Amino acid sequence: MGTTIRILVDEITNRPAKLYVKFDDERTGRKMIENSGDQYATINNVVPIVPVLSKIKLTPLKPSSPEIQRIQFPLALTWACTVHKVQGLTLEKIVFSFDLLKQRSFNYGQVYVALSRATSLSELHILLKYPK
Repeated sequence: MGTTIRILVDEITNRPAKLYVKFDDERTGRKMIENSGDQYATINNVVPIVPVLSKIKLTPLKPSSPEIQRIQFPLALTWACTVHKVQGLTLEKIVFSFDLLKQRSFNYGQVYVALSRATSLSELHILLKYPK
């Protein structure tokens, strides 16, 4: 998890050419920063992310099949994570919500996993949904 700090735009195409991401865990992307030779990335300890071209054949086993091309940055937007998704992680800041959307109840194990991910109680925030 991290924050996009800067978007470098190509002056010719006027499209994003590189994103700079500051990850919550400073060890993430360390080798990429060192190997990039990017001075901005090194000075600011941010990971440079470049777009990736994906080619998708309409009929995979047919060599003459037309293909679709997609250029995208290999990032996924996240606003929240499920308890299952954070299992095994250690997080500095956690907001835990008991607001159940499609689930009728929590399993005690889920609550334990969610609450035990925090590194400190001061950055653990619990949201409760009160009945109307």
